[in-house]
Amino acid sequence: MFRTPLFLAILLCLFAPAVLASSPFPTTRFTLDNGLQVVLVEQHRAPAVAHMLIIRAGSSEDPRGKSGLAHYLEHLLFKGTETMSEAYYNQQIASLGGEHNAFTNTDATAYYVLVARQNLPAVMALESERFLHWNPTGENYVEERDVIIEERRLRTENQPSALLSEAMTAALFQNHPYHTPIIGWMHEMQTLSAEDAKNFFATYYQPKNATLLLVGDVTPEDARELAEEYYGEWENTREVPARQWTREPPHRASLTLTMRNPSVRQPLWRRYYEAPSLVAGESSQAVPLMLLADMLGAEGTGLLYQALVSSGKATALDIGYYPFSLGPESFSVTMTPAKGITPEQLSAAYEAAVQDILSRQTLSARALARAKTQLKAETIFARDGLEGQAFILAQLVLLGLGPEDFVTLPERIDAVTLEQVRAAASHVLVDDLAVTGYLLPDPKAPSSASPPLAVREPDRVH
Repeated sequence: MFRTPLFLAILLCLFAPAVLASSPFPTTRFTLDNGLQVVLVEQHRAPAVAHMLIIRAGSSEDPRGKSGLAHYLEHLLFKGTETMSEAYYNQQIASLGGEHNAFTNTDATAYYVLVARQNLPAVMALESERFLHWNPTGENYVEERDVIIEERRLRTENQPSALLSEAMTAALFQNHPYHTPIIGWMHEMQTLSAEDAKNFFATYYQPKNATLLLVGDVTPEDARELAEEYYGEWENTREVPARQWTREPPHRASLTLTMRNPSVRQPLWRRYYEAPSLVAGESSQAVPLMLLADMLGAEGTGLLYQALVSSGKATALDIGYYPFSLGPESFSVTMTPAKGITPEQLSAAYEAAVQDILSRQTLSARALARAKTQLKAETIFARDGLEGQAFILAQLVLLGLGPEDFVTLPERIDAVTLEQVRAAASHVLVDDLAVTGYLLPDPKAPSSASPPLAVREPDRVH
């Protein structure tokens, strides 16, 4: 959610399809008789392939009271079948020189393997065995529940900033399924059972609810032959429930959350605004908002950076916007107060700065041109890295988009006007409707309190 290195990597990869689509890397789509969608993006520069199986069920499909179930099942999918143990699977992937992992987000769960081209059939044999004949043991269910509970403890419970973000997200999305954390609430995770996982698997892990994404050195003929050979026998056993997400009501009030924690040494101020994504809400504002984030927060040149960091009121400023969800998004601002500045004083200074920027229209053509140049320059770094390209292509597939939708992305960036950026800023940066969070030291805590474990807040849950 924040502008972390991973966010920047994904943002860079956003522009990879625009580059690739204008070069000889065509996209092929077809659907097997069982409903499995296959998307192939050819890239023959290196004899390697990214194989990603995407299930269109993420944390938003977690049943009420069973939060964390999609992520729990992701872990369990690595536990083997009647004929293939977890150890055997891992040994085989390693012997093939492959890299594998998975992730769960709000909208989907994806399993990926990076492998040399000649080993793709062997990988597909392993993956199809997992999905067609999944069969963990009773002990696996207990072990993996303990694993995800420990993961939450490390990544969230021991990270005050993550706890604040979780509470703020729940306040921002009052009615939408994004209200619930991807990893789940601890008290609900502790009740997850084998029966819960089996029901979720039987409901959503159907070929007609999945997409096989292949990125790399594969021809359409080979892709079709391999997909039919290894996934053609995957059967649909029940209807997949239609997505009927509850919608957010209009926001009519601001909310302020204050969290005190004994591990906190330096106060933190954070604000979340509801924002559109590339496909939800005022989606035409997504690209202008991406540019706005740079115009406001760029180190040294951003308007908010100059008003708050360069002036000595804050020591750090971070602006985050990630428009890749099927539902609503957030536009976030995070700051650390300078010495002698209270979080309340920083909040007032921030609001004054935002009002000054909007009312005086200080968002300038020069700043917009700089932001456009920066985003387009970053496309150069997106040309390499099969894994990153596969991740962003998976996001596009889930949004109902594809590489061809970004053929003209540089032109779309250039076409954004200053008026569009100002309109997006005025539409989103409404302080009276935002959620504000204060992370403060606990004055009752002993001075010897230990700092939290240094685990970065995750952008997606593995």
